[in-house]
Amino acid sequence: MKTFRTLQVSVHLIFILCSGISCTNADDCGDEASKFSTLEISEVTSTSFKVYGVVTPPPCERLNVGFGTGIVISTDPDPNLENGMDYGSSSLTYDLNISGLMPETKYYIKPYFLISLRRYEFGSQYEVTTLAFTENTSE
Repeated sequence: MKTFRTLQVSVHLIFILCSGISCTNADDCGDEASKFSTLEISEVTSTSFKVYGVVTPPPCERLNVGFGTGIVISTDPDPNLENGMDYGSSSLTYDLNISGLMPETKYYIKPYFLISLRRYEFGSQYEVTTLAFTENTSE
């Protein structure tokens, strides 16, 4: 009986240790990459716009190890986390209202997926130009 209990505890310990393991190394996932299935830009004004997006992580990822999604925005092409404004989310979808922008300015947007708090994958670049500022002149 003692041997059976030791075996049972060992099996549970192995299960617990292995349950936190995931594919956090890019080589482990092979050619698998996150898919940015949707990125929609709407309600563009002179100083704001809305962004909605959905990220599908690689099938080899277990999301019990910490992840994040979001977008980076910059007035420079090819934005990244160093040269852009980061708008993050803690779920696989994001619905963001980006405000405080400059009128008549082109913004470049890239969605990203953060895996295990150390590896980023970026999606395709999108562009949006804010509208011209118009004053309300009604009397």
